[in-house]
Amino acid sequence: MNLRLLRPERAPGESLVERAGEEQTLRNALAALDFGHSSVFTLTGRPGTGRSALLRRIVTLARGAGIRALHVRCSRADAELPHSLAAQLTTALTWSRGPGPAAGELPARIDRFLALARKQPLLIAVDDAQWADPASRLWIRSLVRRLHTTPAVLVCAVRGDSPELGDEPGDGPWPADGGQVVPARTLKLRPLSESGVRTLIAAECPGPVDEEFAAHALTTTGGLPAVLKSVAERFALLGLRAGADQLPALSLRASEAMGQYLDDLTGDLPADALALVRAMAVAGEGLAFDLVRTLAAPQATPTARSLGLLVSNGLATLPGGPRLATAQIAAKVLAGMPVTVRQDLYTRAARLGHHAAIGDLELGRLLLGTSPIGQPWVVEVLTRAVARSRLEGRASATPALLYRALREPLDAAQRRSLLVDLAAAELRESPDGSDRRLQQILLAADSASDGTLLVPAADLLCSRGDALTSGPVIATVCARPDLDPAALAPLIALGTLAEEDSAGEEAFPAYSLPGLPDLPTDPAQAAVVAFQLACRGRGRARARALARVGLTRDGDRDRPLSPRVAACVALMYADDTAEALAGLDRVLADARRRDARAAAAQALVARAAVVRRCGRLNEAADDLAAARAQLPLSCWTPRALTGLLGLEIALNLDRGHLDLAARAAAVELLPDAEHGIGWSYLLCARGAVDLATGNPEAALRAFQESGRLLSTRQWTNPAIASWRSLAALAHRGCGADAPALRLVTEELKLAKEWGAPSTLGSAHLDAWQALNGTEATEDLEEAVRLLRDSPARLRFAAAATGLAGARIDAGELDDAAALLRDAGKVASLHWADELRLEVARLTELLASRRAAPAAAPPASPHGMLTQSEENLATLAVSGWSNADIADSLSVTTRTVELRLTKIYRKLDVTGRAGLRAALEREPAQR
Repeated sequence: MNLRLLRPERAPGESLVERAGEEQTLRNALAALDFGHSSVFTLTGRPGTGRSALLRRIVTLARGAGIRALHVRCSRADAELPHSLAAQLTTALTWSRGPGPAAGELPARIDRFLALARKQPLLIAVDDAQWADPASRLWIRSLVRRLHTTPAVLVCAVRGDSPELGDEPGDGPWPADGGQVVPARTLKLRPLSESGVRTLIAAECPGPVDEEFAAHALTTTGGLPAVLKSVAERFALLGLRAGADQLPALSLRASEAMGQYLDDLTGDLPADALALVRAMAVAGEGLAFDLVRTLAAPQATPTARSLGLLVSNGLATLPGGPRLATAQIAAKVLAGMPVTVRQDLYTRAARLGHHAAIGDLELGRLLLGTSPIGQPWVVEVLTRAVARSRLEGRASATPALLYRALREPLDAAQRRSLLVDLAAAELRESPDGSDRRLQQILLAADSASDGTLLVPAADLLCSRGDALTSGPVIATVCARPDLDPAALAPLIALGTLAEEDSAGEEAFPAYSLPGLPDLPTDPAQAAVVAFQLACRGRGRARARALARVGLTRDGDRDRPLSPRVAACVALMYADDTAEALAGLDRVLADARRRDARAAAAQALVARAAVVRRCGRLNEAADDLAAARAQLPLSCWTPRALTGLLGLEIALNLDRGHLDLAARAAAVELLPDAEHGIGWSYLLCARGAVDLATGNPEAALRAFQESGRLLSTRQWTNPAIASWRSLAALAHRGCGADAPALRLVTEELKLAKEWGAPSTLGSAHLDAWQALNGTEATEDLEEAVRLLRDSPARLRFAAAATGLAGARIDAGELDDAAALLRDAGKVASLHWADELRLEVARLTELLASRRAAPAAAPPASPHGMLTQSEENLATLAVSGWSNADIADSLSVTTRTVELRLTKIYRKLDVTGRAGLRAALEREPAQR
């Protein structure tokens, strides 16, 4: 026995990984030749698993051990040449080059072949035996039947997972016709494991192999040694290490190697199998397999046999229905087809799918590969596929569907409608191109009479937030004499929205729009008038009524979206937050249905502003994140981006994330960002960051510029931005009290004119924070009263906490305890950490005061009153009415009544007469 054949040491030649078991089995078979034992093996496995490499290794081992080895390889051409394999083996054994044997001479030739083989142990290695011609297959089978008489090992490598050499019905791998037969064994080579992948890479590349690199290599190459070796050799050639930082390079090289592998694999398929794999690539998952079989017909080979070949070669899988194994295989097959063949297949597949009534999305995908068909059902299917893709969140597929629909014969109205949809779909990839397309549609000579087209196009353009673009275009459309009358009212509303954003800009081109009526009946115009009233801080009741007209649900699915968002903002300023949220949710649903991403992002930003006012800070952060996801920041116009950024900064300040707010405030923006109302929001937010970081001078400049921009537009409502109160705080930080008092007084007056409880209550709270003295306690009381039942829950909690501190200082501990309970509930509900800490601090202070001895009451009535209470009492005893006092102090009459009642209770008097007597008993000490 040749013991070298049994040794596990490596033979010279290429390295094999995870093939030790199969190699040792073949070594044992060769060693058994010394005892006259023959063996038959079929070596199977997907292409690229190393069948040929293992075969070469065994041939090398045999020759090194003195065993005669015949190594031949079949090719596709051999399948058509009778007796090709038999002739190769006979020639290799006899070193002759005679013609191949005739069929009638086959037994005699086999006998002579075996007689020669008996002179020396023999290894017969046949690679790619699946290409053996039918006559040679018969010859091999006859040889196997007689192999027990001759010490020989036959190893046939067959591509794929099937062990059979032939594909005739009923044939097994090694059929017998009686007599002793050497048992045949099948050795199946599988793809490498992750450990094997790591070993193979380590053998080729310098340095250690990173685990993540090995895992990614396994995924991208399928563990196929041939593909992996090609990638590893390329890495070694470039001197790259197998580290995690090289994953992009690995993906690129693996994609190239797999592409070449698939090219070789599909190029070696028989014609019928190639037709089937092409039909499967075109059909995807949209067609049932019986339709795929029809698409691939006619075929000479049974479909089951062609499918079996695809499966055995790793190109297709059977579980869940026959389909191609990977998307990469389908892409390679499609790319390798001639264009005309591919288009013809797609056209036939689309017609089959249409007759079979498959889903619109799948049928639309098939139509993408066809040339124009010219039948009405094509555009109908593509239009439904667009709607379906939007509904299912696959909006990225809509541009291709719309482009395909535009290639069909269309009338002018159909084409314009599809172009509007295409402009909406293009926004994420080409925002400027989307705007240009919308402008072309609006200004086209033949579009003015189509109101159903103009309003959606103008709405899409307006929702992008670039008033410098949308305003003049909409005004030009409105001035056309042939304009569809039904489109005029909503177009004027959209143009007015753009005008509101750009008012006061010197660079803005002059244009003329018809004015809006005071009481419009058109919902879009009503929404815009409500927004104007809210921004100017006048007519709260009328603004609320008009906003509700703008959001009426009858037919609102087809109304422009931007005015509806404006109506919701007006309701937010008016404290109707529940209605505002409901309206924004409907706008968001309609925007997504229309694929109006800019409008959807606009609605999400407005929604974040509403829930932030309600103190739901986490929900506001989620809405802002959703707005970014709906429309990437690269697609926002600079003017629109400032509003988003300003709200993010304010929200981070609310949540106590000063570092995040400062980082956002430092973002560099394009020059055009300084135009538009969003810039005033951003300036206000940046000023708040400066104030929080101890730079009141910079904060003051930002607040004053924000106020200038808002005042230029006559947007004076403090509900928009409390820049006056913030500027007052900055003035106080700079040591200027007089300007602070003037700004606070102005803010209170404007807030009272608007009348929304949250706005007026916040103004009183801001006044207390800006003045920060005992004379401002009344502002805290008023803030608590107004904010208690308002949507601004965190503002109420802040006011209640501040007033509780004042009550503790004044010794009114029961009132302080009640206020702290209310503030604590709100702070806990809204996860306001800073407020909770302040409530906890004041609660401890309250407990310590309760435990301390009670202080003696002041002897003088004047000593019992604060300075502001004494001033109010003096006005009362001087004959001022409650209404006059309320006007002078910028508070409500009810507030004056409550403060007087408190004063009466402190002095233990009844009415103004008792108050006068108490004050006259002892002069006031100044």
